[in-house]
Amino acid sequence: MVTNKVNWDDFRYVAALARHRSMNVAAKHLDINVATVSRRIHRISEDVGVKLFVQGRDGWRLTPEGRALMDVIEQFESNLSRLSNNLPHLQSSAEKARVTTMSFLATDYLTEQLGAFMERYPGIELEIYCSNVDADFDRDEVDVALRMNRPLDDALMGHEVGKVHFCAVQRPDSQNRDWIALSRDLDWTPEMQAGYERFGRPPVMRVENYRLAIDAAISTGLATIVPRLHLPENTSLAVIPGAQTIATRGLWAVYQEKRQRDPLVNAVVDWIAQSVAQRRLGDNTPQTGSVAEG
Repeated sequence: MVTNKVNWDDFRYVAALARHRSMNVAAKHLDINVATVSRRIHRISEDVGVKLFVQGRDGWRLTPEGRALMDVIEQFESNLSRLSNNLPHLQSSAEKARVTTMSFLATDYLTEQLGAFMERYPGIELEIYCSNVDADFDRDEVDVALRMNRPLDDALMGHEVGKVHFCAVQRPDSQNRDWIALSRDLDWTPEMQAGYERFGRPPVMRVENYRLAIDAAISTGLATIVPRLHLPENTSLAVIPGAQTIATRGLWAVYQEKRQRDPLVNAVVDWIAQSVAQRRLGDNTPQTGSVAEG
């Protein structure tokens, strides 16, 4: 919904008007004039492509689309507040934080926010390891893991930081009804199961990761299942009609229960949550195209 034209500073205006429901009060809260608030709200609505507010007798009210955006803003503010509370404990430390996750999750959610982490915690050395195999917390191989499944081990805790939405895509000019899947050991996942149900047949090709799936789909004209945020902005693939969200999985920051009050772990978890929320604000899912349905 949100384009790259919008930055976090823009959302201060949305939050102020949503909370005060008055242009005058919002302007006073932001210490600017009313005309600026009105102009910025209008511009933000144009940039995101939806109407965020409607005016009624009791003031300005959020539309359903505006409410969805406000939920993201409030989550971002909450994570930022928790992150700030940890700053006194960490800014002068010289520690190492180890994070493990799948490569596409690191690319989609974490890499763009590495600068923010370094700025807030100059004394912490951040290490990110990418693997499809869960790290061993018992052997102290990792401090925090970013996973698409809730931890089942009683010794671990999980903080759900967001959702990963999967869509089916294909080149609009292709009439091919076959599809590309990941390796067989991932057939149990909701997204691959959705692929079997969507296409009604086994895949004719398998690849190791989503980046290869996208490249193969472009090259062959076959369909594939990918995380929505993993699609490049200027891809030649289009979402198959009716398949913009065919599976959804929770995104969890996982850590040891005994370290739930550890400032280092809390800082990393909050940074991950903030990174995920920021990435959601920049969701640029390609529009549904005229792809033949399978």
